[in-house]
Amino acid sequence: MKTTLRFKFLSLLAALLALEGCATPEPDLVLHTPLGPLVQSGANAAAPGSLLVYTPLEPSKFTENILYNHYSGFTLYDQNGRFFRRLPTTRDSLHPVPVPVVLPAGNYRIRARVVKLGEVSIPVVVRGGLNTFVFLDGIDHPETAAAPARAVRLPDGVIYGWRAQE
Repeated sequence: MKTTLRFKFLSLLAALLALEGCATPEPDLVLHTPLGPLVQSGANAAAPGSLLVYTPLEPSKFTENILYNHYSGFTLYDQNGRFFRRLPTTRDSLHPVPVPVVLPAGNYRIRARVVKLGEVSIPVVVRGGLNTFVFLDGIDHPETAAAPARAVRLPDGVIYGWRAQE
């Protein structure tokens, strides 16, 4: 009897601890304007699209004496807010540039860290055959000069992508 009660208590405690690890705190900033591809020509509804997310750079060790910077990862959710997958932004230590994530066309939400602003949640639209860019690294990218009328800015004024078109 005593052993069974102890087992039930330990099982309940283990389950509560496991659930606590699943809970994620709310992001510091929730954005509502969906980002989408800059250009619409070449769209193919039957094809997958791609998402390129530039997150803040983080230092990492390649070897004991060699350090390199890589982009931090991000989390992708489906249009209903359900976890889709956690993604690294870079391929490996030898290619520290963001790699495109190939996805079925659709609506998603990303959650990532932003320089000076903390964690953000951003809706994105992936269109077949097109690239959707998200700039969260605090760096002025040449691409952001295109289509200033559709540019979407973070509260600190930095352009982080382009408004999705209907």
